[in-house]
Amino acid sequence: MTHKEALKLKKKIGDVVIKKDMEMSVIVTPELNNDFKNFITDYRGLQFDDYSSLRYSTNSRFKVHGLWTNGADVVYKDLTKQNLNQ
Repeated sequence: MTHKEALKLKKKIGDVVIKKDMEMSVIVTPELNNDFKNFITDYRGLQFDDYSSLRYSTNSRFKVHGLWTNGADVVYKDLTKQNLNQ
């Protein structure tokens, strides 16, 4: 999806979701796996917003993820498909 579509979906989902007792921040992320891995590597130690993913995407396509981190580890859940169908 485009970045604009991802922002619209994020607005529908909200800023936070609870998954398996974790409060996850909802954020727009790059769609491609390698782009997402690079994004997650940097996400651990930096402040990110929904526009941070723009510089990581090599194909200008995006998803919406729930992300939780303790500073060292990142747990993520793809929220795109389940919320597009609602």
